[in-house]
Amino acid sequence: MARRRRRKKLRWARALRWPAFALLLVGALAVAGVVAPRVRPWPFLGSGLDLDLGPPVHAGIDLRDYPGDGPMRKLRERAPYEWTGYYLESPNHPGDSWSGTWPRLRAMGWGVAILYVGQQKSELTTVQGAADAVDAAAKARAEGFPTGAAIFLDIEHVDEVSPELLAYARAFTARLQRIAYRPAIYCHVANAERLRGAVGAGVPFWVSGGSDFDVTHAPAASGVPWAEAWQGWLDTREPWGVTSLNVDVSVAGSSSPSLP
Repeated sequence: MARRRRRKKLRWARALRWPAFALLLVGALAVAGVVAPRVRPWPFLGSGLDLDLGPPVHAGIDLRDYPGDGPMRKLRERAPYEWTGYYLESPNHPGDSWSGTWPRLRAMGWGVAILYVGQQKSELTTVQGAADAVDAAAKARAEGFPTGAAIFLDIEHVDEVSPELLAYARAFTARLQRIAYRPAIYCHVANAERLRGAVGAGVPFWVSGGSDFDVTHAPAASGVPWAEAWQGWLDTREPWGVTSLNVDVSVAGSSSPSLP
């Protein structure tokens, strides 16, 4: 009887030997970096979402109107967002709800992408583009943003990029450079190539749209390989459940796309 029990134990030991060896092998490969299982990063508090898939990406949030210090503090502390869109008062964003909030946001640990919603269909001239650049620089300076900060000219999606729109964007970027702020462009992925041809390859782009967005994906996954930021979740209930706000969610290669 004792001998049969020993044989039975030996059979079980042999049966378990290969599965155990396989588990040990997978563990060793994971430690060595050969096997890197993809793990969703939330909840995540830190700098960048480290995915072992390339450089870290930094999640950002965009709300048209400032929701208040309380919600912004919660979003910074309890969700993976590191930077926020910051709207300057402008021709197509007349509200000033963001004005004066930058010192408080900076104290909370927020990075920033400064937005100026310029002309969309009317007044698309080189004269107006230069004038809007002067206005954007003055507004940014009044908000306490240093020279050298990037100001994203917000150009909403259009079916066809007109020569007038290209001339306006070109004049805006050229004039802003002479005022010591960095010009940048926010636009839809479908319009990015034409606009880049007008403003030059050195201008940072924040693109919206595309498919297969996730906060673990780098901006280049938008289909615009030179994009430095990508907005892919639009007007959606805040995904981490920190607030009940509807938000736009982006990723960027920097935790503060506007500040050097």
